[in-house]
Amino acid sequence: MFTALLLSILVALAHGADDDEVVLEDNTCSGAKPCSPGVLLPVWQPQDNLQQCTIIFRAAVYLIALFYMFFGVSIVADRFMAAIEVITSQEREVKMKKITGEPYTILIRVWNETVSNLTLMALGSSAPEILLSVIEIFGNNFEAGDLGPSTIVGSAAFNLFIIIAVIPAGETRRVQHGHVFWVTVLWSTFAYIWLYLILCVFSPNEVEVWEGVLTFIFFPLTVLSAYVADTYTGIFGQRILDNPLQSFFSRRRSTRRSPKEKTAAVENGKEDYRMSLIANTTDADALAFEEHRKQYLEIFKSLRSQHPDAPVEELEKLATERVVSKQKKSRAFYRIQATRQLVGQGDITKKKLKRKAEELVEPLIKKLDVAVVEFDPAHYMCLENVGTIKVKVKCDRGSVDENCTVTVHYRTVADTAQEHSDFVPVEGMLTFKPGVTEQEIEIAIVDNDIYEEDEQFLVRLSQVRAHSPQQFTPIPVRLGAASTATVLIVDDDHAGAFGFASEKFKVVESAGEFVAEVIRTRGARGEVSIPYKTVDGQAKAGDDYEHQEGVLKFDDEQIKAEIRIPIVNDDEYEKSEDFYIELGEPVWHRTLADDDVDWSVEILKM
Repeated sequence: MFTALLLSILVALAHGADDDEVVLEDNTCSGAKPCSPGVLLPVWQPQDNLQQCTIIFRAAVYLIALFYMFFGVSIVADRFMAAIEVITSQEREVKMKKITGEPYTILIRVWNETVSNLTLMALGSSAPEILLSVIEIFGNNFEAGDLGPSTIVGSAAFNLFIIIAVIPAGETRRVQHGHVFWVTVLWSTFAYIWLYLILCVFSPNEVEVWEGVLTFIFFPLTVLSAYVADTYTGIFGQRILDNPLQSFFSRRRSTRRSPKEKTAAVENGKEDYRMSLIANTTDADALAFEEHRKQYLEIFKSLRSQHPDAPVEELEKLATERVVSKQKKSRAFYRIQATRQLVGQGDITKKKLKRKAEELVEPLIKKLDVAVVEFDPAHYMCLENVGTIKVKVKCDRGSVDENCTVTVHYRTVADTAQEHSDFVPVEGMLTFKPGVTEQEIEIAIVDNDIYEEDEQFLVRLSQVRAHSPQQFTPIPVRLGAASTATVLIVDDDHAGAFGFASEKFKVVESAGEFVAEVIRTRGARGEVSIPYKTVDGQAKAGDDYEHQEGVLKFDDEQIKAEIRIPIVNDDEYEKSEDFYIELGEPVWHRTLADDDVDWSVEILKM
């Protein structure tokens, strides 16, 4: 049916093209345009006095050729865009070690994102449109045709429509680099004005050589100005070009309360210790390092709440995969993805994740001609009952004297984790003697019986010095970007989260009794009672089962309990029926010894 309808439309169009004139909407007539030879293929002769069956046959041939060329262009564009994606996604890498001694890799892009998007990405993603325009120019002896620049401009406009259309309802998407966006907006506006001047004012209906050369020069100027806005303007460029309200809200401070002390700490301000790494620097590596560290910790905490029983090592792996999947994708990536899904070549995101599952996306710290002291790695996670955690500090002497001695001061800084109640504060000096490149700071973790959210504290390096035993002159040395380490303490004290082993259970009517097992996860400290009751569904109490309502008690360290519900066997044929078991709000039973203990219980939502 669809094919017949499409052929009928093509026949009508072809028949209309054979008429001597075409009637327009304003009742004026213009002569029909005959087909002209293409650049490679000639016109299919004859064109006049064709029979209806010939028109249908030609329409079918054109349709098949159209699909064939479409898939051909998609395959060529896929290869071309894949090559550009490989070029622009080049990364530098360095090997590092986790707290467990397991190696991992940190990466940073070689190409500047703004430059690649404005040059190679724009060329590759618009290659079919550009080639169509070029082919038309050659076919018309370098005179403007029906396609012209509107081919490229129109496709870009429709790309923007699709981008807006695919944003899910209720969600927002914002321009990430506002200062770069406004630079490109200014250049785009100027481009329209400039085209009007050269086509209608300077030399009407003709493009002279000097106009074409000057127009071409404007493009590298656009790329250069966007690169400067992205790299060198920093906060100054954001204040001038970004949305003032957005800049205000992104820079304003907010306060938070310590969970155990009534003291306020400043967050996202200059006094925040977590921002101390980048408070007085605009180094791109340091900014990227801090951003990736925050992103990793946020994802880890989210996974911890979703999978309370998963081991820390598995959570670290999942967090790494999430960081990789959240990496910003280029326009080339999405175009390749769409093409490969169209022709059944699979999802390249899964292939990339499989290849990089063990890589933590953090920037590479540049290695200069000085000795560099920093943490290796810069973030740690441990359970509250670990006892002692070791934080590693490395000294990279680079090309300076290998026999020099390097000293650095270290101290712990309380954040959401408090001194003495969560960890034992330490402060001192580390000495890297000649030949020594790694030292460890041991920090005792306090294991208490108080339920807390996962908390963190910081370890900071300062006052780094280096000297040679043969020379009294100082040796150049500095702290690396990872001069602050974050230690996340994963709490293991929880009164429990209660839920069923499964969301649905099946039981035969002749079983006589159904046993529902309630599982206590994420801790088992203290005595807890939880009310429960059965609720009718299609199955009715008294006819299909016996209504049960009561209180389920969990002793200290007890992780399982059972609810027994008698099932009524009426020996009658009937369809499958269901009923529900609801758990109420858990109640922790306080004792005199628990007056100073803060417990938490919750219901798992199935």
